[in-house]
Amino acid sequence: LKAIEVAYVEATCNANCIGLVKLMGRHCGYLTMMSVLAARHVDICLLPEMDINLDK
Repeated sequence: LKAIEVAYVEATCNANCIGLVKLMGRHCGYLTMMSVLAARHVDICLLPEMDINLDK
């Protein structure tokens, strides 16, 4: 949770910046999802259970 808050502070200090945090849970996104919900500063969360195609 602290890492997400720190990334948020860093991203909001400068214009056009993003904060990227990679959490453990390669096969299950439960920990990531719960961390995102607890932080409440997250705009996008990518989970392994989602079918993500970056080519679009």
